[in-house]
Amino acid sequence: MKAYRLQRSSIVECSVILLALWGCAVLIYLFLPNAALILPAAGLVSLLLILGWRFPAKAQKAADFCFRYRWRLALLVFLVCVGLRLHGSSIGVFDQVLPTRLTGEKSLLFGEPRWIRSDEYGLTTLQYFSQAANDYRLYSQRMSLSPTNMVLDFYSPVWDWTILGKPLSWGFLLFGNEIGLSWYWCGEIILIFMTALEMFLILTGGMGRVSLIGAVMITLSPAIQWWVMPHMPPVILYAMALFCLGYWFFTAKTRLSKWSAAGLAAMAATGFVLSIFPSFQVPCAYTVLVLLIVCLRRDRAMITFTRWEWPRFALPAAAALLILGGFFLRSRADLSLLLNTVYPGRRMCLGGYGTIATLFTDLTSFFLPYRDINFVNNCEVATYVQFAPLFLVLAPYLLPALKRKRDDSWTVGAALYGILLVQVAYLLIGFPQWLAEVSLLRFCNRMHEVYGWTATLFTVWGLSVLDRHPDLPGRRIKRILPLLYGAVCLLLVDGARKDYFSGFAVRGLPVGKAVLVLALAGVVCALYFALFLRQRLLSAALILAMVFCGATVNPLMRGIGPVVDHPISASIADMAEREPEERWMTLDCPNWLTNYVLANGARVLDATNFYPDVDKWAILDPAGQYEEFTNRYANQYAELTEGETTVELLAGDNIKILLNPTSLKELRIHYLFSPMDYTDLLSDYGIACSYVTGQDGYGIYRLDYTE
Repeated sequence: MKAYRLQRSSIVECSVILLALWGCAVLIYLFLPNAALILPAAGLVSLLLILGWRFPAKAQKAADFCFRYRWRLALLVFLVCVGLRLHGSSIGVFDQVLPTRLTGEKSLLFGEPRWIRSDEYGLTTLQYFSQAANDYRLYSQRMSLSPTNMVLDFYSPVWDWTILGKPLSWGFLLFGNEIGLSWYWCGEIILIFMTALEMFLILTGGMGRVSLIGAVMITLSPAIQWWVMPHMPPVILYAMALFCLGYWFFTAKTRLSKWSAAGLAAMAATGFVLSIFPSFQVPCAYTVLVLLIVCLRRDRAMITFTRWEWPRFALPAAAALLILGGFFLRSRADLSLLLNTVYPGRRMCLGGYGTIATLFTDLTSFFLPYRDINFVNNCEVATYVQFAPLFLVLAPYLLPALKRKRDDSWTVGAALYGILLVQVAYLLIGFPQWLAEVSLLRFCNRMHEVYGWTATLFTVWGLSVLDRHPDLPGRRIKRILPLLYGAVCLLLVDGARKDYFSGFAVRGLPVGKAVLVLALAGVVCALYFALFLRQRLLSAALILAMVFCGATVNPLMRGIGPVVDHPISASIADMAEREPEERWMTLDCPNWLTNYVLANGARVLDATNFYPDVDKWAILDPAGQYEEFTNRYANQYAELTEGETTVELLAGDNIKILLNPTSLKELRIHYLFSPMDYTDLLSDYGIACSYVTGQDGYGIYRLDYTE
C-alpha cells in the first residue's frame, strides 16, 4: 500500500509539474513576440522529465555525472554558444531604425530587443566595438578630442595588463567583435550561474538541490537580466568569485589547487576594483568579506593554511597590486577628472530612499518582459525573486533553534541577518553623512539592488534550513505564513501597479486581475512547497518562475549584423578606414545612434564621454560658462542653431549641445550624420555641405571650409 501511495504521489507531482511547464510555455508564447522556440523547448524538457520519472536510477546517475563534471560541461556549453555566435544583446533595435540590410541574414532568433536597454546596445557594446578601430589601445580619441582612458570607460577591451582581470573581454582581443560579443554574453551568464552555484554550496554546506535553485534565482533574476551589461552583474560576478576562491584557497588540499585559487583570485580582485562602480562594489565587498570570514570559521577544521602558504598568497596578490598600482599611476590624471565630475564623482547618497515595499519582490517584475511598466522603466523597477522578509521575521526563532541543535549553519544565517539589517537601515532610515563617508556608502544610490542580491542569499539559506529541519517552524504556523506573506504582497500593490496590471489583455480580453492573482498564487504556492518540503514542486515552481520573468528579458540573437550589415554602416566603415583621423558629428540623433556611427570606425566628437572631453569644451566653452553641465559622465545630443553655442542639461547623464555652425569649423568637423539636411544653413556660414550617401532617412554629409 505504501509503495502504491508513493507511486501515485509521484504521478501526481509529475502531472502538476508538466501542467505548470506547459502553462508557462503557452503564456510566454502568447505574451512574447517571436517566441515560437519555447514550444519545442518545452517538449524537450517534458520528455526529459518523463524519462527521469520513468527511470529514476538512471536520472540520478546522469545528475551525479553532470554535477561532478559541472565545470567541464559549462565550458562545453560556452564553446558551443560562442561557436554559434549567440548572445542576448538588444542591438536588434538598429534593424528597426535602419531596416535596410545588405544581406538577408536573420539575427533575431527568440524574443525581442529591449529599447530600454540603451546602456547596453547603445553604449557599452558600441564602445567595445569602437576599440577595433583603435587597435585596442589604452587611450582612444575615437569619441573625443582629448584621449579617453578605455579601462575607465566601462573597462573596455585593451591590450594592457589590466585585461587579465576581465576575461569576459578576451574574445574581442583574440577574435574580433562578432565572437567577442558572444564570448562576453555567454561567458557572463555561465560564470554568474557557476559562481552562484559554488557560493551556495559553500553557504549551505554542500546542499546541491537548494544550491542549484539559488543559482537559477540569481542568474535569471529580473534585476540581473535587465541590468546584465555593463554595470551591476559583473560586480556581483567578481564578488561571488572572490568569495569562492578565497574559501577554496584556505581549504584546498593540494599545492596546485592553492596556486590556482590564488592566481584566479588575483585576476578577480583586479576585475572587481577596475569595474569602477562603487555603488555596488562597496556593499558587495562588505558582504562577501563577512561571509568568507564566517564560513572559514565554521569550517576551520578544513583549513590547511600554514606558514609555507604565504608565498602562494603573496605572489599573486603582489601581481594584482602591481597591475592595479601601475594602472592607477598612469591614470591618476584621468581618475582626478572622473572623481571631480559633478555627476557621478561628487554624488552624495545618505540612503533613506526605500520603503517597506522595497524589501519585497515587486510583483510587476514577473511580467516586465511582456508589458513595459507604466510609471518608471523596466530596469528601475526590476527586482530579485526572494522571500527574505519572511526569513527576517523568522530569524529570531530559527537562529537560536539551530544553535540548540548544534547546526553550524546558524552562523551563516546570523551573518546574513546582520548584513540585511544594516542594508535595511540604510534603505529605510538612512545614515548620517559622517557614517556614509567613513563606510564609503555615500556612493551607494542602488542599495535596493544590493539588498535584493543579499536577500536572495538569505532566502536560499532559509530554504536549506527548512530542508534540513522539517520541524522548523511549527506545523501550525507553516499553514498560515504563506497566506500572510501573500496578503502583505497584495497590500503593497499600489495604484500605479494596479494600473499596470489592468493593462494586460489577450486578444482584446482584459486579464489584468488574473495576471495579478497568478503572481500572488505563485508566491504563496512556492512558500507552501518550501515549508512542507515538496522539493520537486518547489524546484519546478522557482525555476519556471525564473524562466518566465528572467530568461525572456533579453532576446536570443546571432551575430552582429544589426550594427555592421547596413548600407550606411558599410559606408561609414569605408570612409573611416580611408580617412581615420577625420572628425564626425551626429546631429539630431539619440546618443545610441551617435555611438552606432562610432562603432563602425568613425571618430565621433559627440559620442558618450565617461568623463569630460577637456579639449573639446575648451573650444566650445572657453569661459567655462557651462562647466556644471559638461563636467560629468555625458550622453550627448547635438543640434545646429543660428544662435550662440550653448549647452543644456537634459538629465543627470544627458546633455544637449546647440551648435552654431562656426563651432563645426572650430572643431574641424568634416562629416555629419543626420536625418536633417543643413546644406542651406551651412552655406550661409561659408561651409560647403555635400550629400555623400544615406539610408532610411539618415544621411552622411561632407563639409568643406573656405578660409
